[in-house]
Amino acid sequence: MTKLRYEFWILPVFAGAALAYAAWLQEPVLWFLTYLSLLCAVLILVYKWRDWRGIEIVRTFRTRQQILEAGSEVRVMLVAKVSSYLPWPWLGVRDNVPADLADKVMGRPGGNMVWAWRGGARYVTYSLRQLPRGIFYWRSVFVQSGDPFGMVTYENQIWTDDKLVVYPRTVPLNAFSFFPRRLEGTVARKAVNQGEIQLAGVREYKPGDRLSLIHWKATAKTNELHSKEFDPLMMSSSLVVLDCSAEAWGREGGPDFEEAVSVAASLVKAALLQRIPVRFYSNFSEHSGSLRVSNRAEYFYLLLHLAGIAPTGKVLYSQALYRDLALHNSNIVIVTAKQGQSIGEIMYRISGRGNAVTVIQVGAGKPSRPWSGPGVSVVNIAKADDLSLHRTGEVL
Repeated sequence: MTKLRYEFWILPVFAGAALAYAAWLQEPVLWFLTYLSLLCAVLILVYKWRDWRGIEIVRTFRTRQQILEAGSEVRVMLVAKVSSYLPWPWLGVRDNVPADLADKVMGRPGGNMVWAWRGGARYVTYSLRQLPRGIFYWRSVFVQSGDPFGMVTYENQIWTDDKLVVYPRTVPLNAFSFFPRRLEGTVARKAVNQGEIQLAGVREYKPGDRLSLIHWKATAKTNELHSKEFDPLMMSSSLVVLDCSAEAWGREGGPDFEEAVSVAASLVKAALLQRIPVRFYSNFSEHSGSLRVSNRAEYFYLLLHLAGIAPTGKVLYSQALYRDLALHNSNIVIVTAKQGQSIGEIMYRISGRGNAVTVIQVGAGKPSRPWSGPGVSVVNIAKADDLSLHRTGEVL
């Protein structure tokens, strides 16, 4: 919208008075002031009636990272492209930042440009720091401009649709710590049918071990209780499960859910680095189901899915696993909440099919020592970085 300030009318009044005195006194200075006032009035009217649509604002995002992860910084640049021949004496630009990123802006989300003309480059920049995970949309830019004398003011919203994808943060992990056994060749395939678990060794008895696991021969030899320790056989597939149920995290999710998403992304990334084909499963209400990840293209598609994932699932993950997936002889890593549903009997029923199940429970507080049982292992962590014992130096 364009407005003409009321002070403009001083110019024609002044020009008329100067013209009258110049005609009477024949003073050159008065003639000069008359023509100058008329010229300024004409220039102001030209800007008042000009086509203000001859400008385009282009938004670009610049970052040092190849993959923009949560916690990163990005610089936003607004570039003015003028298509009209009449220059813009001044231009004020303010970006309409998405509401979720309003508190991440460093300084002002815009600035002022001077004399933007056709073929010239004028731009302003601002920064966003400590970006949260998500998919963010920019819709418009607020623009102010006018004539060189400030008599005409122009304000408008220029629509510029842009999208910024912030992927979940990942930490380096050793994939074989979570997917230790997988089929490689026909010999391993034959071994699967020989049983669901195999004896790996004997260890000292720990409180909580079942009596059926006590190794009586070793106990008799040492006069101290010893328990059997079992390992699953070679597995035919690997699966990462992210619990997205609202019951576990609440509708808002919070920092614990963000750490859980980071854990899931890190597990898939580690598996891809070790060339371990893996599937990802979640009970996210908008896209529940399984995604296969065996190459970089499928990995980045999964990252895009994880960027927009939220704890809105209505079905408990254990029910979804048991109902939707026919899992046999698989490595299964489940990422869920500490305050969520108990691993309970359903986990043991899944492990009874020959699956090796690892449950990673994410929650605030100091992580407790892992507990393990036949076919099922439970690890409690507060943050994704607590899995640092499995760090590796490889980078994707």
